Amino acid sequence: MRVTEDGRGLQGSVAPTPPLQAVVWATGYGPAFDWIQVPVFDAAGEPRHQRGLTEAPGLAFLGLPWLHTRSSALMGGAGPDARYVVEALLKRT
Repeated sequence: MRVTEDGRGLQGSVAPTPPLQAVVWATGYGPAFDWIQVPVFDAAGEPRHQRGLTEAPGLAFLGLPWLHTRSSALMGGAGPDARYVVEALLKRT
């Protein structure tokens, strides 16, 4: 997946998405970032972020270990992180 030519959506393998204001990538059981072609990763392939927010407008991550607290990668810890990320994205867009 990559950003569309107009920079307003994502190009999937079949079709582009409608224009987007934000994307939140929740990693689930194991991270797989190879399909994301946006320059927000460090040399080790890990997302560069601050509390889940990347330098790419509207692109954020959830479920990463130590996103903000020890429980960030656990189901019970995702709620506070998600709340913070969504509120921050709404302020940015």
